[in-house]
Parts: sequence; structure tokens; C-alpha cells
Amino acid sequence: MSRRVWLVLALGSVTAVWGQNVGGYTGPAVLSRAGAPLGKYLGQPITFRFHAGVQASYFTDLFAPATDEVGNLITGSGPGVVGTVGVYGARHGRHDTLAVDLLGAYRAYSRTDLRSYNGADVRLGLDYARQTSVRTAFELGINASSYSYSYGGLYQPVAPDPTEDLDGSAVEPFDTRTTRLSARAGVSHFLTQRWFFTVRGGGYTAQRHSKALLDSSGFSGGAALRYRLSANTTIGPAYQYSQFYFSANVGQSWIHDIQLALDHKFSPHWQIVLGAGAYYVRSERVTTVPLDPVIAAIIGRPTTLQPVTDKRTGPSIRATLSRAFRRGSLSFFVYQGVRPGNSFMATSETTNVGVRYSYTATSRVNFGLRANYYRANATMGRDVRYDNYGAGAAMSVRLARSLHFTAGVDYRTQDLRNSNYNRNRLRAFVGLVFSPGEIPVSLF
Repeated sequence: MSRRVWLVLALGSVTAVWGQNVGGYTGPAVLSRAGAPLGKYLGQPITFRFHAGVQASYFTDLFAPATDEVGNLITGSGPGVVGTVGVYGARHGRHDTLAVDLLGAYRAYSRTDLRSYNGADVRLGLDYARQTSVRTAFELGINASSYSYSYGGLYQPVAPDPTEDLDGSAVEPFDTRTTRLSARAGVSHFLTQRWFFTVRGGGYTAQRHSKALLDSSGFSGGAALRYRLSANTTIGPAYQYSQFYFSANVGQSWIHDIQLALDHKFSPHWQIVLGAGAYYVRSERVTTVPLDPVIAAIIGRPTTLQPVTDKRTGPSIRATLSRAFRRGSLSFFVYQGVRPGNSFMATSETTNVGVRYSYTATSRVNFGLRANYYRANATMGRDVRYDNYGAGAAMSVRLARSLHFTAGVDYRTQDLRNSNYNRNRLRAFVGLVFSPGEIPVSLF
């Protein structure tokens, strides 16, 4: 196999271990981020493709961190209408690729008491990769989004990829405005025919409109060394360093993560990308503690501020097992590691396991399934645990050359241990999507 081809595989395998998308692309994904590299259809390049649609939806258990004029939590269920517009695809040059994923959506509810949930979601993904020489290639990526529907916006997967972005906190408990921005860059270089290394880094910020919720930001950087054992197998160590910062004096965290990574292709269709090792996390915050009565009487105040530190280690696992079909894809993922938590929880030990399946049965029909289980345990509060699990199914039928019928249902349960927070959400929809092309739109 040529060194040029292996450079492309090098970027792909290391990126997968460090937390990029999993799965395969089977048409413009109008409900979620596409699972495969941008601008691909079943592994083959596609050009830019426009899509626009409208849905009639029913939502249950909408929930915002706010109260009405009499102090009751603003919750509700009811029908709504969603309009979407976007473009997806890539420009492929001789030595480079520019890929774009842009989606906008507006959500409106008919009931007066739900109109506070009306709003727009927007998402932009840009990826650029270039091979500068036979030995060297680099990649750049930017993701930006603003949404007010939990789980990372209306079109975020119900089973989100465990490390889709650096912050990894797309599982939001509340339906409130959140704005995210992340950027990354990486370089891969072949030392010999078998040895190559990759260096990557990035940063993120997550800002929430409600002042009752946490904002966070951070950065991450690392390096990986790989050895090509055979045409189908690479192996080698990887190290990553991360820092997270939180608003409202909640604190910050420093994380060291080391893994042994394996990328193996069992057959032309089955592939596993696996990283296993350990992490060390140190978290600090400032807390209020009572003073001794004598000291309090002398200085005239009953409390003082005191720094608190927590240190712990644990298993670090990132794994994706994928199966590529001629007309679809199947992927399983497992993630265990440290993430910045969510809107009410800072740095957390996170577990995320799931499956996603998409199949284009004919030139007119696509259907998909997805499910996952997500758990987060706060590193600074051992009794704080958040669980989130659910599943979804959807289908699309091409009615005419550019017109598609879509339908689906999602169900999700959230639970916060030792609290009254226990939410169960159902979302069902039917709609029409206009998207020129011969490929039926993919919903997952």
C-alpha cells in the first residue's frame, strides 16, 4: 500500500481514537450530524447537496430552568412545526478536501404556554484536510452551534457520538439557549514506511443563556505514535492533556490521559478502532466553610473561602466497531473517560455506550435505528450522578426525484440521583424534505 494512502488512514485512525464521528454516511442527514467524514456517501465523495424541509412534530416534557410569574417551573407538552434548511458536501481537489455541513432550523409551538420554547437552531461544521507532501498531511476543523432544545439541539443525535466535540457535553438536561464553538488542528507525518506520528490540539467554549447554569471552556492537546504491523493493523501509544474551566467559581480541572491504541480491519467491511488506558484528573474549586466562633467574633464574619482539591484515576476507553454495507452502515461505540459535564455538573467521569444503524433499502427508502446509555459522575461530588438513556427510529421515502417523506420517533429518560429531577421525553414527527439527487435522505 502506498505511503500516500496510509497518510489518509493515519489521520482517520488517530482522529477516531481521539473522538471524532463514528458510523457511515448514507445521504444528507437532516436530523443529526452525519456519522462519517464530511462529504462522503458510503465512503465515496459527494458534491454539495442542498436540503430543506418542514415537519409536524409532537414533543413531551419540555423543560427550562425558569419559573413563571407564580413560581412554577415552565414545562409542557404539545404539537409544533419545524422548518429546516441546509447544505452538505465537499469539494475534493487533487491534494485537499474542503467539507461543509450547515443546517438551520426554526421551531414553533401552537399552544400559548409553550411559545417561550419557540426558537431557532443553527449548526456549522467545516473540515479541511491537505496532503502537503508524500510524508505529511494536516487537518483543520471548526464546529459552531446555537440551540435551545436539549441533547445538543433539535438535530443532535439521540445517541450522540461519545466524543464528537472536545467538550463532549452535548447531552443537555434543559431546553435553554446554548452556544458552542470548538476548533481543532492536527498534523500527521510518516517517519518510515511503517512508523508515523500525529500531533493534534483544539479548544472549545460552551455558553448558556441562563445564568443559573454553568458555562465552560477548555483546551486539549496530544500526540500519538503508530506502527503499521500489516496492511490491516496499526498499533501504538497516545497521550492527551486537557484543561476545563467553569463559571461561577465552580473551579477547573487538569486531565492526563494515556492509551494504547489499535486500529484493525477484520475484512473489507468490519473495522475496529480501540484505545484503552488510564486517566488522572485533578479538580479544584473554592467552597465556603464556617469559621471557629472565636475567630468569627474577631474578624466579624462567620465564614471564609477555602480551596478544595479532588484527585482520582480511572479507566480510559474509546472504541468503535463498525460495519460498512453496500447500502448502509452499523456502528457500536463505547466511551469511558473524563468530560466537562453539562449545564449543572462540572468535570465528570463519563460513560457512554450506544449503537447506530442506517440502511438505504432501495433507491427510494432509507431507515435507521439508534440507542445509547449515558452516565456522568461529578468528580467533585461523589453523590452527584446523571443518567440519560433512550432510543429512536426513523425512515424516509423518496416520493419524487427531489421530494422525500420522513417520519420518526425518539424516546429518552433522564434522572439525577438523590433529587426530584426525573424526565421522560417523547418526540414524534412526520414531514417532507426537498433535496435534489438520487440518494434518499438519511435521518441518522
